[in-house]
Amino acid sequence: MKSQILIPRDRSPVGGVSSHIDTLISALSREFTFNYWYNPPTTPLVRGLLLLKSRAQVSRARIANAKYRINKLRSQIKQRLAADSPAIIHSHDPIAGYASLAFSKQHPLLYTAHSPLSREILMDLGDEELSRYVRELEMLVYQGHNAILAVDSGQAEIINKDFGIDHNKILVIPNAVDYQDIRRQSAETAPQFLSQVKTINPGGLNLLLPRRLVEKNGPLVAIEAMSLLPIDFHLWITGDGPMHSKVKRAIEKYGLHGRVHLLGTQPRNRVLGLMGAMDIVLIPSVPSHGVVEASSVAALEAMALGKPVVASAIGGLLEIITHNQTGLLFPAAEPRALAESVLQLKSYEMRRSLGEEASRYIEQVWSVDKWAGQISKTYRALLERYR
Repeated sequence: MKSQILIPRDRSPVGGVSSHIDTLISALSREFTFNYWYNPPTTPLVRGLLLLKSRAQVSRARIANAKYRINKLRSQIKQRLAADSPAIIHSHDPIAGYASLAFSKQHPLLYTAHSPLSREILMDLGDEELSRYVRELEMLVYQGHNAILAVDSGQAEIINKDFGIDHNKILVIPNAVDYQDIRRQSAETAPQFLSQVKTINPGGLNLLLPRRLVEKNGPLVAIEAMSLLPIDFHLWITGDGPMHSKVKRAIEKYGLHGRVHLLGTQPRNRVLGLMGAMDIVLIPSVPSHGVVEASSVAALEAMALGKPVVASAIGGLLEIITHNQTGLLFPAAEPRALAESVLQLKSYEMRRSLGEEASRYIEQVWSVDKWAGQISKTYRALLERYR
């Protein structure tokens, strides 16, 4: 009988975490049985009751909601644990990780650290009280889990320095991509998008920003850079988030209506199709409230598709891209530098050369096979401890 891997999630994953989990299940489903689910959104009625009980104090209501969701996940985990099958609980966020601690005596616990949620809360909401509460959860999760997987060395340093977790407990396994599946999905949907972008921007260059609209992803940097580029350069953005209104105001400020296209949150296969239809992919990340870009799955996917990536020279992006070889790097938070880098790619030959080299590099270094082997080895080691 295959061992179970339970993957509870506090919310529907988007962006890199979504791709990461999809790839994990696809790569290892022959060896393990995966049971993956996520909490549905809290209903407006429950949110209203929590706010009422918290005497209209928003931070306290948010903390009460987190506790409510922890209890829901704890109950769901208990229901999904099969008594006759050894199981690992593999969490990817501190809400699910904390809910898992109730089962640490019977089952091994594994946690993948993508980015500190406590810092992202400060970035997205500016809620210091909620951030402190989630940071306490993160500390307990790191202490109570058998092993921690970090998606790049930067995340490992945060866990070690900020939370005091010994490096021996942390295993750095950088993100990887199934380049064959990415190319297949892109090929299925790219033609419809290629027709669309050629109709809207005939003869021009099309740039894609495949990121959520949050500060660390640098959407305002990309929009200001667009104001410095020729009018036949268009920017397409897949993603939504708390900066949506700021992004719209920036588009209006720079007079970019008709050149910046907000597509909202898109399913992964559509994002891959858009990547296949684009000329250039932008990853203009900026440090924000201590949140620094990890090994970006979006960048890896674009490179796997042979697209030239222009990215900020920070964090995990420095572990992915070699400047002028597998992509272009520019100083973070500098729109003019981003625009100058993009202008270098007016040359089709340069775009083709960078894209081809990036594609080869992904196949050789960032392929899913080695990555899946490392995670499988970790799963088996944890199961052995609990036999």
